[in-house]
Amino acid sequence: MKKRVMLGELAGICEGQVSGDPSFEVRGIAPLESAGPEDISLAMNAKYLRQAASSRAGALIVGEGVQENLPKGNYLISDAPYWAFARILQFFYTDPEPCNSIHASTSVGGNFICKGNLFTDAFVVIGSNVKMGEGCRIGANSVIGDGCVLGDHCVIYPNVTLYPGTRLGNRVRVHSGSVIGSDGFGFAPRSGSWEKIPHLGSVELGDDVEIGAGCTLDRGTFGLTRIGRGVKLDDQVHIGHNVQIGENTLLVAQVGIAGSSQVGKNSILAGKVGVSGHIRIGDGVQVGPMAGVAHDVADGQIVSGAPEMPHRQWLKVQRILPRLPEMRRRITALERKLDMDHKEGAET
Repeated sequence: MKKRVMLGELAGICEGQVSGDPSFEVRGIAPLESAGPEDISLAMNAKYLRQAASSRAGALIVGEGVQENLPKGNYLISDAPYWAFARILQFFYTDPEPCNSIHASTSVGGNFICKGNLFTDAFVVIGSNVKMGEGCRIGANSVIGDGCVLGDHCVIYPNVTLYPGTRLGNRVRVHSGSVIGSDGFGFAPRSGSWEKIPHLGSVELGDDVEIGAGCTLDRGTFGLTRIGRGVKLDDQVHIGHNVQIGENTLLVAQVGIAGSSQVGKNSILAGKVGVSGHIRIGDGVQVGPMAGVAHDVADGQIVSGAPEMPHRQWLKVQRILPRLPEMRRRITALERKLDMDHKEGAET
């Protein structure tokens, strides 16, 4: 059965204001093109506002000021409309609280402590000395290693492996196929061979961290690989041993960060960014897609390219690159002319 909620209540959920009828009853949220008269939809920018004119949506989420240029109707006005959209989606589609249901095929080790309700699907393995908080959900075929600690309301999707000693804060989500706490990539060279370096540390994830599908996070050689509160990892991200990621940072798909590097808080690393080992990236940094970061990056910088450079400089380089063959030809011709002029001058 669909939820029913008045527009004024939704405004309270997302700290917005209503223009129109606050008692208008909303039963769902949908895209502009498919929304019905009982749905609310997002019209975040000029493109969506143009589409909104032909939408059947009964209410719209809009930014401040724009409703003045729209037909009379029901509007939820927010200074952050995309954030408001996220909050309303969560309201309508939040996962139900799990009942206390442990599948018959679940294997549980000794000294397991669970604070409250727990849901496990088929063939879950929970090791010895594991501690879990209230309302955790563990998907099919997932392995929770010995000594792991999970906070309240964690969601572990199918086929996830948490190596022994991994620690998760509250409301952490780990998507399918991710591996947390595997050995770091450490080998000592001698006489043409490689000697494995044991990794004795662990991985710690703060509250509200989300790990995408197919990610790998290596445990520390000694100490922790630490992922700060509110960090979000896209799919197929790799985090090396002893890496430290500051709170509320975003790592987009296929980012790879080598061992012992640090990324500050509120930073964004775009797709396929590679970070060398022992590098420090500051707070509020933005790194463009496919960049290779080989040097420290100060707070607030925007960098691109490989090796990384200030983004505006990188844009200039990109404009020049296609012209290099022609520029080389012209420079070579000028050099030849100068040589000829020099010879003619010497002869006279």
